[in-house]
Amino acid sequence: MTTPEIRQAVARDAGALARMRHALYAEHGREREPLDVYADRFAVFVHDVLANDAWRIWVAELQGEIVGTMWLQLVERVPRPGEDRGELPIGYLTNVFVDQELRDEGLGSRMLEEVITWARVRGVEEIIVWPSERSYPFYERAGFSRTPDPLVLYLTDETA
Repeated sequence: MTTPEIRQAVARDAGALARMRHALYAEHGREREPLDVYADRFAVFVHDVLANDAWRIWVAELQGEIVGTMWLQLVERVPRPGEDRGELPIGYLTNVFVDQELRDEGLGSRMLEEVITWARVRGVEEIIVWPSERSYPFYERAGFSRTPDPLVLYLTDETA
């Protein structure tokens, strides 16, 4: 089998990225609209994201098809007293998904390694992620640690 190529997403990947995000929600029983309706709305969002330096999207491509994705948003920090080195951003990792037939073969680990390497080179202080119950071991193998849950105030009825 050919090894998937890991690269940064580009505008032409929008349809595949929408498909993957839709599949992620469908897998967890949270699909709320047809893919074609969602894809139109998603295209506007991803166009803006790809033009924004705060986001990076990695994709895994196998024989011309996107089979994995990881999104990292850089969150600027408020300056701290007594530290003049500049504040290092936090990375928020989200929308991590690998097609089911390619899971547990190391692709997700390769992608996560790319994300972590990119973040280290750019001086990201820490990466946070809210994993599913199934994915805790995946992140722990990569060096993530469990910390006390942050406090969350949900401002809508939607928690997803």
